[in-house]
Amino acid sequence: MTLQSPDYYVDRMTNAFNQEGLTVVLKDRIKGKKPFAVFFVPIYDFENIKGGFSIENKRIVYRQICTDLFQIPNTDVFREDDKFYIFMYEVGKAEDYALKIGSWLTDGIKVNGMDEEVKIIAKMLLFDFPGRVSNEEEFYSVIKYFMIGDFYKHFNTIEFINEEFFKRKKRYEDVRRLVEEAIRTEGIEIYYQPIYSVQKQEFHSAEALVRLKDKETIGFVSPDEFIPIAEKENLILQLEKIILRKICSFVKRERIYELGLEYIEINLSGNQCMQADLYEQLREVIEEYGISPKFLNFEVTETSSIDNSERLSENMERLRNYGSTFSLDDYGSGCSNLNYLVDYPFEIVKLDKGIVWTYFDEQKQNEKSKSVLPLSINMLREMNVGIVAEGVESENQKDELIRMGVQYLQGYYFSRPISEMEFLQFLKKHNGCA
Repeated sequence: MTLQSPDYYVDRMTNAFNQEGLTVVLKDRIKGKKPFAVFFVPIYDFENIKGGFSIENKRIVYRQICTDLFQIPNTDVFREDDKFYIFMYEVGKAEDYALKIGSWLTDGIKVNGMDEEVKIIAKMLLFDFPGRVSNEEEFYSVIKYFMIGDFYKHFNTIEFINEEFFKRKKRYEDVRRLVEEAIRTEGIEIYYQPIYSVQKQEFHSAEALVRLKDKETIGFVSPDEFIPIAEKENLILQLEKIILRKICSFVKRERIYELGLEYIEINLSGNQCMQADLYEQLREVIEEYGISPKFLNFEVTETSSIDNSERLSENMERLRNYGSTFSLDDYGSGCSNLNYLVDYPFEIVKLDKGIVWTYFDEQKQNEKSKSVLPLSINMLREMNVGIVAEGVESENQKDELIRMGVQYLQGYYFSRPISEMEFLQFLKKHNGCA
């Protein structure tokens, strides 16, 4: 390949094989049933590079990496953007080689022209071929799952393909297919969890929650599991449009605002918040069903990945001017709460159930943890925002939270999330509308 068509198969930056070369060699190994091991290293960042992560610095470092890797006997090196595939043909020595390469990359490599050793921030995966991976489709399927799975939590450690890996991969793919099917058929259900108003002593609002299940295969899937998968697979915007339509259709059909309800809380994902036309998207659906924008409160999760603060601020301001309101969800579960509160115009803050439960858990209580909840409540009241306490599960919790000044309460003490028809009956019973 390198003699006949070097410009086609070789990456000129590093002299490693490129993606086309990888395809040819992979097909050759599969066709000839020749075993080998793959050490896959996607690089995310550098440390100790003066001048930052520039294109020129990257070129210098990648060239040095490949120059050193070429010294390993019986291997081929392939580069695709920031990803390196190292094919090792002495399978018995693959693990030793991988450990040495991993340590060398992450402990620091000497690069000509640079004063300090450069440290690499990367994910690393080692697997034999063939094995559980035995064809080209499975090869790229493993790579894709490794790239988008939860392995970002394990930078600079080597992952190995094993039964647990494939178990998690299968679960991920099953849930992804279920989300795709739900989008195709609009086969999702919306449940509602009532929120109690201390002042009115009735249920003045509710949070809309998505339920996804397949009775024939994997059963019920929690939003904590399928929402991140929908985001990673770029399915979240389609899913959220269906969710909003189902909520607006229910509100219009059942006229639930006549049952003492003031608004419904609807979750917005980080991806949705960053859409330039978010306002137009939401307004189109709201006006299609003739719903008052004041009846919709949009929840933004503090732990969401928000990369563009100006875009979020602009979207929030346009929707607030339209009449809708915003809640900061999961307060207390992350590290950026105060920045969110100061930078964005939230009318309501929802205390994460974790911060509530810690306060009431005698086994976890200490002087510091005991003070977090009341101090947070006092601060939020000084900021003149409404406070919703999530996770309320007992009368004692309810009474104590009211004593501390919480205006709104949500949790299993009042009701679990319930279906549309159950929710209607609940409102008629508890809001004096029967």
